Amino acid sequence: MSIARTPRGGMVAVSLAVLAGMGCEGGLSLLGDAGSDTVDSSAAEDGDSPEFGDGGDVGESAIDDGALGEDAAAACPVWVAPRDSSPLDDGTREHPWGGIQAAVDARGSCERLVLLAGEAETAYRGGTLLELAEGEMLVIEGDPDAVTRPRLDGGRVGRVLEARGAGDLTLRRLSFTEGVMMTGGCLDAEVRSLTLVDTDWSACTSDDDGGAVRVYADDLEVLDSSFERNAAGAEGGAIAAEGPPASAIVRIDGCRFFDNRASSGGAVAFLAPTTDTLVTGSRFTHNVARSSGSAIWGYLGGRIAGNRFEQNVGGVDGGAVAGSGGWYLSEIAQNVFIDNATANIDAGGTSCCDAAAAIDLSPAYVTIRNNLFVRNSSLPDPTYGVAGCGAVRLGFGAPRVLNNTFVDNSAEDGVADVSASNADLRSNILSGDSGPRVVNEAVVGGWAIIDFNAAWGGAVPVYAGSAPVGDGNITADPQFVDRAADDYRLTPGSACIDAGAPGAEDVDLDGTRNDIGAFGGPGGSWTPLPP
Repeated sequence: MSIARTPRGGMVAVSLAVLAGMGCEGGLSLLGDAGSDTVDSSAAEDGDSPEFGDGGDVGESAIDDGALGEDAAAACPVWVAPRDSSPLDDGTREHPWGGIQAAVDARGSCERLVLLAGEAETAYRGGTLLELAEGEMLVIEGDPDAVTRPRLDGGRVGRVLEARGAGDLTLRRLSFTEGVMMTGGCLDAEVRSLTLVDTDWSACTSDDDGGAVRVYADDLEVLDSSFERNAAGAEGGAIAAEGPPASAIVRIDGCRFFDNRASSGGAVAFLAPTTDTLVTGSRFTHNVARSSGSAIWGYLGGRIAGNRFEQNVGGVDGGAVAGSGGWYLSEIAQNVFIDNATANIDAGGTSCCDAAAAIDLSPAYVTIRNNLFVRNSSLPDPTYGVAGCGAVRLGFGAPRVLNNTFVDNSAEDGVADVSASNADLRSNILSGDSGPRVVNEAVVGGWAIIDFNAAWGGAVPVYAGSAPVGDGNITADPQFVDRAADDYRLTPGSACIDAGAPGAEDVDLDGTRNDIGAFGGPGGSWTPLPP
């Protein structure tokens, strides 16, 4: 299958001083990988499986020694310890197999490996290879009774775990660290389905895609997991996900992505289009992309909802969320985008792109509703001083921007809040001191319109571009509950209450007329995900 890919750029030269001005802790740099050390992965060629140990993961339900048939009952689940093999090993808890590869090779028909945590300084060594036949299932999990979870360590000399075949793999309650390889520094999986539950991934590095995880699967679930300080030379600092176009299913929920880095997709890269992707309830913080999509990049399909994107930094095309928002991407809703930045610098360190800091999509057949966009900034490029858009840039398509709240976004000599083509902009709050706040260009036969929005502060005129400015736009202080505490709900006296689009499809959940802003309309009943 041939997938069109964005050209990969080189490193972007952005000074620590510039990034410090973006509000990033520790002076985030667009240079280097996720860790403080320089990683040399040349010691591990792509496809190698260093023979120095193993690595693996866990299952969820209570362990039933007799649930898997008489042939496996004597040693199922298979117990594993982080040590070398011994003649007494038989896979029981009393005599666990030494190392994951030994347990995998000896497990027979047993579908569950349970890893003992071992001493604090003891880790499972990398180099494990799993081959799963069609219909075969394997769960690798940490001991559910242990206080600490097993640590699987690549030692910066090779990949931790590789999985191949048409079976289903689940990893649970495991910590992966310091794997290094061309793709998938800690895990490279080409399987029917991959499920990661309650896993930690740190300091994993790849020269190409997937700093921590590269996966090609029909079905991918990543739940309640943490990814920190992973790095990829190309796409997906934490995860690079791919599957059959239009049919793959991806679920990412309740995860934390912190300080991951890549050329594109600082945290997550979707390398093939899909109609069924759901990213929910996750925190993306301090991730960096030298090119595009500091948090999420690629072929975006399905729904991105209920997440928090904070202090992510993009280089060329910017955007905490960036890429192709084509016909498959249905909705970006109920997210918080706060203090993200784009530097507008190309791969050679020169001026580029006029990008947006929060969302940058082209094409953009997408609905963006009930989000908070706060203090996002598109910085002037170092050569011409031209900035793009502080919050949202939407290329050609037919985007709908409904019931969002924009506060104190900025782009020096650019557009503060929304730069779009053929957009339907309704019931949004536009508040801040810079402007113009919106540029919307009409297209022949399109639906571009700007109506029932509330503007406060900033330059006049608020709206620019060739799209018509319709009815119901007001100039009024939205009267937020507590702007200083980032509480952007409306107080009872706000002029934005019952002032949004009057259509039956726009009413609030209580049946009253639409309130302007992120907490109005049919999707207005939500609680922003806290830091």
